[in-house]
Amino acid sequence: MKLENNSTIKKVKNKVLLSDSVGKKISTVDTEKVLYDHLYPKFGQRFLDYRKKYENYLNDSNHKVQPSFPVSLILELVNRCNLECVMCFQGYRNDTKKNTLNLEILKKIFKEFKKEKLDALLLSTSETLLHKDYPEILKMAEEAEIMDQFLFTNGTLLNEKNSNLILKSSLTRLFISIDAVTNETYDKVRIPVNKKIINTNRLNQIENNVKNFMKLRNSLGKKIPLVRVSFVALDTNQHEIDDFIKKWEKIVDSVEIQKESSIDFYKDFEKSVDIKSEKIRVKNHLSSNIVLIFIFCT
Repeated sequence: MKLENNSTIKKVKNKVLLSDSVGKKISTVDTEKVLYDHLYPKFGQRFLDYRKKYENYLNDSNHKVQPSFPVSLILELVNRCNLECVMCFQGYRNDTKKNTLNLEILKKIFKEFKKEKLDALLLSTSETLLHKDYPEILKMAEEAEIMDQFLFTNGTLLNEKNSNLILKSSLTRLFISIDAVTNETYDKVRIPVNKKIINTNRLNQIENNVKNFMKLRNSLGKKIPLVRVSFVALDTNQHEIDDFIKKWEKIVDSVEIQKESSIDFYKDFEKSVDIKSEKIRVKNHLSSNIVLIFIFCT
């Protein structure tokens, strides 16, 4: 089926799908077309239905329509991070007991994902690359036939080894949070757990990691995973927004300037949602050391 002969595909391709948390997005490629070119040959109508469901979600501001199973899920693999960013709730729990999702539990969860035909999975919330078995988890996602697979990272561990592992997987999107242009601002916003490494030019290493990943991906003739760098606009760093866009817009696939969200959201979410009442069978595989957040957006 050709792109230009299908009105549904045209609509998906040409529409910019943005959530309310995004202030500005600059793309050097047509991300919807890249996704279509990569995923439609594999999944056909299922992919088109997925993008339509997401569009409907964005238009349903009151979330009156609830699918029987989430369109997408955020899965937290570890409950820790090597950073304590000022806008992130993670810093409030880095001193808690460390817990990691083990492979046996994950196998049960991914089995459920495959059964329910989960469209999108976001490996996020904490630093995903801290999980020693994350390459195996990416294999599980591919075997579960999850179409759209996201990995969120702060980029500190995006070394050559991890870059190669990611590029051998079926990951579709790699999102790197940076939030600064200068080392001074980076140290104020993205604070390391190990305070001894402040003022050690950490930002330069992150930037090199991203640039090296792009060079490696492009040298392999790949367009997937799509790479996005993001910047949460704060009082501390907003003076660097324009320079951030200029620095990255010709290097990565997209640059996103995001609005700050209060971390009180997590407290409000906990009070307002009774996870036990959700009619999602995967809940049977959860234990007290797992953080699994259900959402309907990508």
